[in-house]
Amino acid sequence: MDGAPTDVPRDWEDRLAKPMFLLAGTFLVLLSGLIREGHHVNAGVQVAMLGLYLAGLLFLWPLFLVEAVLRASLLSPAERSIKNIAWTLVPALLPPLRMAVQGVRRPGQMWLPGLGWQVVDYDLRKTLELFFSVPMIFMALLILPVLAIEYYRQNWLEPMESEPLLRAFLDICISVIWIAFTAEFIIRMAVADSRWQYALAHWLDLAVVVLPMVEFLPFLRVIRLTALTQLSRYYRIYGVAGKGWRAFLVLEVLQRLTRHSAVARLEGELEAKLEEAQELQREIDYYRRKITQLEQQLPPANGRAVNAETDKPAPAEKAG
Repeated sequence: MDGAPTDVPRDWEDRLAKPMFLLAGTFLVLLSGLIREGHHVNAGVQVAMLGLYLAGLLFLWPLFLVEAVLRASLLSPAERSIKNIAWTLVPALLPPLRMAVQGVRRPGQMWLPGLGWQVVDYDLRKTLELFFSVPMIFMALLILPVLAIEYYRQNWLEPMESEPLLRAFLDICISVIWIAFTAEFIIRMAVADSRWQYALAHWLDLAVVVLPMVEFLPFLRVIRLTALTQLSRYYRIYGVAGKGWRAFLVLEVLQRLTRHSAVARLEGELEAKLEEAQELQREIDYYRRKITQLEQQLPPANGRAVNAETDKPAPAEKAG
């Protein structure tokens, strides 16, 4: 038969990339709902919804386990080390991480919605940084009034449960914000040069993602650590403020790029460097000429002329 042979494992990986990304996003949405509803369990509110979210998570979890085992089986015999197999199985333990895994049959590449398979490099990091800047500035502006309303209602007015529509609206807003922050952190950490260094450098972002889950832990909800709850709210606001600050900086860069494109800026810098190099070359040529003139004015060594370029005595002329 004519044509190149089909890479069946790679074809299957391509087919699963999009649906698994969507399932990971769905899992993140259900997890967000579980966390928010868990905050009201002690008040006896929405217990049925909590069970529904939990059932959805338990239904999706085996799919990630099966897919992780399938991806591990796609590793070549030379790649089947304990480390590679472990990293392949990580999304089975933490399904939201499946949104940003690199391909087994496409090493060094990642599938993203609207972009397809992309090489994980500096260009992709900059593309994602610019892409997330606008949504994150919106989220940063949204979270502050939401948390202010929530705090004000709970501390100075009647409990939030007395107005279920307002509580549902605030819960939805906080869930959307948390989902956006979590998705951004997972994807940007996955494309970083070092994931551990990225997590350490962006520990406030990590706190924004992790602290709501810490608040949800059953034993902490039973103990009712008020200090921990206040600390969680503080870090949530503080982390959002830091993210908003970075987003403003990125928007400033975008405005500069709009007024004067990056290509034009780089071309201008290159032209300046070339002019500087030409000036240095002219200065070098000047000093070479001065050295040559000085050498020509010196008396010949041993009665023989000196070649200025080679610093060797010139051959004596033969008598006629």
